[in-house]
Amino acid sequence: MKKIKEEIPERDIEESDLRLAIEFHKENPKVQSLLLILATSGMRLNEVIIPRWGDLYYDRHRKRHYLITRTKADKIRHVHIKDYALDVLKEYRKRVGLGIGLNSGDDSPFYPNRLGKRYNLTSLSTYLSEQMAAAGLTTVHGNRVTPHFMRHYFAQTSYANGAPLDWISETVGHSSTKITKENYLSRQLKKERDVSDYVDLN
Repeated sequence: MKKIKEEIPERDIEESDLRLAIEFHKENPKVQSLLLILATSGMRLNEVIIPRWGDLYYDRHRKRHYLITRTKADKIRHVHIKDYALDVLKEYRKRVGLGIGLNSGDDSPFYPNRLGKRYNLTSLSTYLSEQMAAAGLTTVHGNRVTPHFMRHYFAQTSYANGAPLDWISETVGHSSTKITKENYLSRQLKKERDVSDYVDLN
């Protein structure tokens, strides 16, 4: 039976709770790096799995690292990878015996499993969900979270901090702002348009 929109659970996560989960995994760069990358890039989990390490490059003009990946619609996306997230990922790659220098010819997975091979999407999603639960990370209403909730966190936090809607939509790879508004920011936008401030009996 298809869920109506009102029945779809909220995916709101408090920044303070996310920071605690990241700190919880400070001795586990495998998990910590993935949480940081997902939360600060808006990537889908599969977009982390697909690229090679060789798809990571440094933009000298913008002084940032970017990862070339493919979206769900099979479009090319250049994703900004924050340096602090990349540093943690490099530590994990060193532990599994993979290189960490920029090398366009490196065919190893950008985010490998413990054997240095490419992850299966279902396997990684299950693993990360378990690790988020172990850290006590939930939604603001105490519901369980999945890796995809990090994508919602990225969009919602970007918007709350003043990013234009069309920029957010373009960054996360949506084909239109309608998808971003209806699926990621609907509650925030409705609260902004709430006219109760125009009626006051105090």
